Parts: sequence; structure tokens; C-alpha cells
Amino acid sequence: MAGKVKKPGKRGRKPAKIDLKAKLERSRQSARECRARKKLRYQYLEELVSSKERAICALREELEMVRQHQLDMNSDFKHMIELCAKEKLHNTDHRGQTLPV
Repeated sequence: MAGKVKKPGKRGRKPAKIDLKAKLERSRQSARECRARKKLRYQYLEELVSSKERAICALREELEMVRQHQLDMNSDFKHMIELCAKEKLHNTDHRGQTLPV
């Protein structure tokens, strides 16, 4: 065991000396890729918002049509009630008795 000489210092792999230019280029490339991903994410979100806004407009139009239809139905119903009331008045005598038809 006397043949082994122990070296002082850290154990394991020593970090390789990284070329500074290569490191900067990798950093730039990473930044470009990050910006590209960010741009795609924003485009996706803008399209999603646009799609939701179109859906909201369509639903508002549909709601307005339904409201108008309900108003028309209410108007028709009121008109029918008025006609029935007039006919009932027409078919009664001066004492409020319904006349036979």
C-alpha cells in the first residue's frame, strides 16, 4: 500500500474550462429561443381572447333575439287577454250576467 500516493484537493471530475465565446453564444441562443416561445405563447393567448370575444358577441345577439321573442309573446298574450275581456264584456248584460250564446 505504500505505492499509492494520495493527491490533495477535491474528489470527482474537475470542471472543464469552458470557452467563454461558446458560453456566450449558448446564452444568446437560449435567449432567442425563450423570446420565440414567449411570442408564440402571446399569439396563442391573443387568439384565445379573440375567440372568446366572438363567442360573447354571438351569445349577446342570441340573448337579444330571445328577449325580443319573449316581448313579442308577452304582447300577443296581453292582446289575447284583452280580446277575451272585451268579448266577455260584450256577452254580459247590464247586471253583469253572462248572456247565453
